[in-house]
Amino acid sequence: TAIVVGVIAAALFVLQPALSSNAAAGAGNQETAIIQRISLDTLVSGTGVVEAEKVVNLTFGIGGNLEEIHVDVGDTVQSGDLLAQLDTANLLLQVDSAREALAIEQANYESLTSDPTQAQITQAEASLASAMARLADIEAGLNIASNQITTSCADLDTAQTAYDNAQDAWEDYVLAGYEMDATFLPDDESAAGNALDDAQSRLDKALATCDTAETNAQDLGDRASAQATVAQAQAVLDELLSGPTDEQITRQSALVMQRQIALQQAENNLADASLYAPFSGIVTDVRVTEGEQVGANTVAIIIADDSQLHFMIDVDEQDVFALNEGQPARITLSALGDTLVEGVVERIAPSASLNQGITTYPVRINVLEGQSVPVRIGMTADIEIVTGHEENVLAIDSRAILRDGNEEYVLVSTSLGSQRVAVQTGDLANGLTVIYADTLKDGQTVLIEDQTTSTTRIGAGLLRGGN
Repeated sequence: TAIVVGVIAAALFVLQPALSSNAAAGAGNQETAIIQRISLDTLVSGTGVVEAEKVVNLTFGIGGNLEEIHVDVGDTVQSGDLLAQLDTANLLLQVDSAREALAIEQANYESLTSDPTQAQITQAEASLASAMARLADIEAGLNIASNQITTSCADLDTAQTAYDNAQDAWEDYVLAGYEMDATFLPDDESAAGNALDDAQSRLDKALATCDTAETNAQDLGDRASAQATVAQAQAVLDELLSGPTDEQITRQSALVMQRQIALQQAENNLADASLYAPFSGIVTDVRVTEGEQVGANTVAIIIADDSQLHFMIDVDEQDVFALNEGQPARITLSALGDTLVEGVVERIAPSASLNQGITTYPVRINVLEGQSVPVRIGMTADIEIVTGHEENVLAIDSRAILRDGNEEYVLVSTSLGSQRVAVQTGDLANGLTVIYADTLKDGQTVLIEDQTTSTTRIGAGLLRGGN
């Protein structure tokens, strides 16, 4: 809402209707004035600016590309009207994805917490039986393979020892031959050579047989894996029969909640991509254009609630006592000259404000509805609050009021000369002073003494309050 600083109001008094000059030249150079009856409004006045009931700067909750603007400056909108919208294609996809993820976790929660069906139990039992059968087959095969390994590998050590001995014998044969004859050539067909070949053949056969048995055992499968499968199948069956643990339910509930939060955030982002009118009013400014990349904190559109236009003025603490809610106010808009707009005092602040050492009270004046004058937000105006009204009061040219010490009086013109009549003075306006005296009446002539007189004249040109 725009902040308006009002001018401090002062008590003023205006005559209704305007009076013509009542001063007249008397005999010789003596100036006189005529006592008149007037109607008098007592006013508290000030200046202010037309304000809306409220003004809101609208921003998108997220950034994005501005796709559409549905309003222009000056458009009237209703509460809930769509004003502008960002591109929402990706935001819609995010909502769909979050909704699907939530559905999956909710289904998992329902499956976890619901009683198992007989079909589920039967299937779990079958899975356990199958896993146990598989483990039994592997263990049986491993037993057979173990026996085969024992049998097949039993001759390996013997063959290895025989080979080592044959190798030693061959080396002895070769060494002895060289010692006998430097030109000696070893004979592979010798007894030592044939023995080494035979030992090598037996060792190779033993190794192959042992390797085959071990390979066959490995092909039977991993016992540890089969055991883990059995344990898992057993756990599934046990869980079906005993129900989920508190920890499982808590964990799954947390997953559901996380998905709900993610969906809510996605939906909020989608909602933040659209600007809606928060109340009925008028568009006062559009600060963005279609196709523009808009930030989350960028003011896009400003709307004002013009259902009740009003002014705020600051009234001096000495004048605020004269104000009451419901008092009429006359508003003169600067842009419309002397055209008057009717208003009413709607609220008087219960506490004061201190501005540059001056104590004032904020006062709200509502503009009355149904007027033909085009009052617009931001117009400046002079405001007069009617705090009192007097009919048929006596008034005289302020220059005719004289003072002798503490006494105020006028000189009434008579056929015998002038008569001094004590008066009490009241309000002043437009050069006239309200007077109160039982012996005076309208139409009487009073003297206006020359300024050189020794008697003091009061009130001339001054502005003051009541008695």
